[in-house]
Amino acid sequence: MSAVTQLQALWARMQGWVLVEAELPEPVTDSVLEGTGLRVRGAVERGDPGAAEAIARSHKATDADSQTVEYLVTGQVLEANDFDSDQGSGSRHCGTDVVITVNGSLIQAQLQGWARDFIHGSRLSVRGELLVIPYYEWEDFGLVDTRSTWHVEEARRLPDGDLLLRLLPVPTSI
Repeated sequence: MSAVTQLQALWARMQGWVLVEAELPEPVTDSVLEGTGLRVRGAVERGDPGAAEAIARSHKATDADSQTVEYLVTGQVLEANDFDSDQGSGSRHCGTDVVITVNGSLIQAQLQGWARDFIHGSRLSVRGELLVIPYYEWEDFGLVDTRSTWHVEEARRLPDGDLLLRLLPVPTSI
C-alpha cells in the first residue's frame, strides 16, 4: 500500500525545530519535500458509521485563527502501536500511534489510549491539526512508513517560528 497519493492539497504545520534538527532548508512555495509524512494529532470522534473515508477540512474550524487548520480524518485502522516516553522519571505510556487508511492513502495519528483500543479494520474519525512528522522519528521510533513526496503550494512563516505549509501529494511514478 502506498502513502498519501489520492488527496487534495492539505495544510500542515511544520514545527520550526524540525528543520534545524534535520539540517534542511526552509520549504518555500513551489519546493518539494521528499520522504515526508503527516500526522493528525487530535481526538477521536464518534463518527457517522456511513461517513465516507476522507481527510476533510473541519466544519467546526474557524478562519479567525489562520495559524491552525483543523481536519476530520475518517478511515480504517491499519495498525496501532503503544508508545512510551521518558521525560526524566522513567518510561511511561503516552498514547498510541495509529496508521489510518483513507481511500488507499496512509496517514499517521497520535492518540490517547492503548493500542488494544484500536482494532484493525475498524472505522476511525480523528479531528485535529496535521503536523509534519519529525524526520528522526521514522528510524528512532520504528513508525510504519507512510512517507510521501509533497509539492509545497504555499508556505507561511508563523509568529511562533513554525511554518504552515499547503502541501499537494506528488504522484508516484510507476
